[in-house]
Amino acid sequence: MPLTLLTDSDGVQSIHVTPEAFEVASAEFANEIQFWQNALPGPMKGQLTSVSRAKVLLINGQNPFIMVDANVQITGGFQGFGMHQNFFFASYNLASTGWTHIMGDFAQQSLFLNNSVTLTILQNGHTSPEVITQHNNQTPLIKFQQQPPIPAQVACKQPLDVMLNTSPPSDIVLPPSLQLALPAIVGPKPTTIPQAGLDTKVRDGPLAQLTTDWIVNNDADPLDILLYNPINWPNASNVFFALATNWLQPPILMTINDHADAFTQRVGEECPLDGFPVTPPANALFDIEKVAIVSNGR
Repeated sequence: MPLTLLTDSDGVQSIHVTPEAFEVASAEFANEIQFWQNALPGPMKGQLTSVSRAKVLLINGQNPFIMVDANVQITGGFQGFGMHQNFFFASYNLASTGWTHIMGDFAQQSLFLNNSVTLTILQNGHTSPEVITQHNNQTPLIKFQQQPPIPAQVACKQPLDVMLNTSPPSDIVLPPSLQLALPAIVGPKPTTIPQAGLDTKVRDGPLAQLTTDWIVNNDADPLDILLYNPINWPNASNVFFALATNWLQPPILMTINDHADAFTQRVGEECPLDGFPVTPPANALFDIEKVAIVSNGR
């Protein structure tokens, strides 16, 4: 069950089940959705759609942010504390196949903090809370091993190397009805066509320059998969660079917080219009002066 932070009309943030939870789950886990429907307690049975957007009052009888902060200790890499907190929640990602839904650590932790979790939720439009208990019935070995299951009588005879993969699924497709481009909000204009987002630049440090120089002058990426290969980046006009173009030269030198730094020229749109499944409308849906887009850092 993916969770997210929602802000009410007073500006107060609370943890909720994601509004799109049922729609995403129905599309991605069609064979399991009926089981989850029937697992809900009491009058909620068969009403999984009503759980979407529900406010999470308690997790295991405690303030839900206690589990958010506990999850910080076992997730992420070298990011800051706030970024580690964000891993707990659902998010989105633009992949080569389109927009995908990231369930978040709460919904798909690879190493669970508990074998079960109890949520006290308040459904949208209700005044009385409900209690839901989720169970993790899979052992880590069964869940993550990449070869067929090993019979117990074989596994106990001698030590075995078992290949595991603890990475959570990253290909959960976001249903087309939930995908929206910025030009659909503000309408087509010189500031949204061809690039609707903010200026995109890349850090242009010494190692990046050496890597790109080697790729360009030595044909060092025959599979065309390396990050700094020029053919993987469009210019400011959204035309991809040629292989012989050293797109990191010349670097744009800047001083940020009293530290010298360098960036590339402006590059193309990271979320191109042809990556969306719907055609943006000819006119803006909202007054751009009244639109604010806020990122959570992911």
